[in-house]
Amino acid sequence: VYAEYADTRSSGDVKGVSYDHFLYTDGYYQQGYPLGHALGGDAESISVGGKLWLDSRNFINAKLQHAKVNQADEAINQAYPTTDKLTAVDVA
Repeated sequence: VYAEYADTRSSGDVKGVSYDHFLYTDGYYQQGYPLGHALGGDAESISVGGKLWLDSRNFINAKLQHAKVNQADEAINQAYPTTDKLTAVDVA
């Protein structure tokens, strides 16, 4: 069982400066896709999940994630080009 929280905002505020750089105009992106956290700058994510072993070869894996992406609405983030809220459920 696990829980994870990620926050790529600046000191907890949406300032539009996360993953940006004054000299390197692509910031922390390469060809529009984030190099650090997959959500990019000015994002928050919380996820919980776990793995249940049924026997030595079989298991069930589950994850629930909720994220607020590109809260500064910066066009450079091609993974999430607009502000959005995402909820995902993964069961395998």
